[in-house]
Amino acid sequence: MLYKLLDRPYLIFWISIPIIILNAAYSRNDTMQFNVYDTYYIFSRFHLFLSITVTFAFMGLGYWIMHKAEKCLCQPLSILHITLTFGGIFTVWIISICLRVSIMQYNTSDHLTNAIYLVSFIVLFSQIVYPINIIKSLFKK
Repeated sequence: MLYKLLDRPYLIFWISIPIIILNAAYSRNDTMQFNVYDTYYIFSRFHLFLSITVTFAFMGLGYWIMHKAEKCLCQPLSILHITLTFGGIFTVWIISICLRVSIMQYNTSDHLTNAIYLVSFIVLFSQIVYPINIIKSLFKK
């Protein structure tokens, strides 16, 4: 089962889309905010989840096209991409839950917020692996 999912990474992305859409519907009125110096950026969680859904749909489409074209993807790069993407999103989710229920007598909110920023940056930066994997498999004989 796991081998089949690693052989067809598009299934992992497409299976996660309904879960993300349900989460978006659940948090329709919630907002997220982060600040950079003196500027606060506020956006809806619903829009964030929908943009993640569209991104996952396109990533799944790219992996599916490579599968239908019978191009062999580099499996370690696919595993790295999937692990960093889903592992990072899961880690940010867990840290944000800890941030909401953190005990106020301990001043850990700054550290948790920095951890969320760091993991989010790693997830965003790791998306470079996806086009590298696609391009590498296109030029591989």
